[in-house]
Amino acid sequence: MGITNQQPEKARGFLIVAFAILIFVTMPIMAMTYFTIPEAIIKIYPKASVGLLYFLGVLNVFSMVFTSLVWAWKKIGVYGFFVVLAVSLLINLYIGVAASEFLVSLTGGAILLFIVQNRWEQFE
Repeated sequence: MGITNQQPEKARGFLIVAFAILIFVTMPIMAMTYFTIPEAIIKIYPKASVGLLYFLGVLNVFSMVFTSLVWAWKKIGVYGFFVVLAVSLLINLYIGVAASEFLVSLTGGAILLFIVQNRWEQFE
């Protein structure tokens, strides 16, 4: 009979599961849009360039990576998600996306903040 150092199970809860599902459904779609039809987006937002849209696609991929790290209870995932969100926001402002259109992204950040604030001590 050895003594084991078992840590209590970390419960994710509905919101973090819903958040992860939302990210893993929407971000690949957005990334593929940026990678495959940048010309269509440039017609709507003339200040955008192909390179900038490819960069936004890469940021969407990073959002998925950081969400995976949040799922694995890593603080770097939370920090990284907010850095990606801030950079995306600045790019969207630059290319002329209306504030009402990127409020959805900000809502994702607010949801993540709400989710982790009571569980921050569980993150490594």
